[in-house]
Amino acid sequence: MIQYNSITNILNQLYKYSNTFLHIRNDITLPIPAFSTIEKDIYGRLVPTIIINMTLIPNDDNVLAHIISHEWGHHASKHLLPIQEDAREFVEHAHHIQQKENEADLFAAKFITDFKYNISPIIEFFKSHPVDIKNRIHILTHLTI
Repeated sequence: MIQYNSITNILNQLYKYSNTFLHIRNDITLPIPAFSTIEKDIYGRLVPTIIINMTLIPNDDNVLAHIISHEWGHHASKHLLPIQEDAREFVEHAHHIQQKENEADLFAAKFITDFKYNISPIIEFFKSHPVDIKNRIHILTHLTI
């Protein structure tokens, strides 16, 4: 399991990098490593949130940094603007979804490069998960060369 200090360090770096504060919570029932959403707090205010499932993330700061920074990129790029105040699901055309994923990947790749994380374990992680591997590896390797 990843150490609390690692997560705190990555979150502090992301805050410094983007000047954006996000709520992060762990949910071991989430079927994917991480997900970005907008939730309501106890007062009904909308709160940008990243939900992570730490049991699906390897014990590697590089991979954790990429996963969280990718989701952070969705928020920093304003991808999760609710259609209605209580909206949590968004219906979009496939090309818009892919464009948003590419933008979040680019945000993550720049963050990983600026903070000098190692891309090798990130690429290995992608190879073992069903994502658009070629696109993500291309973005990572071209920014860090």
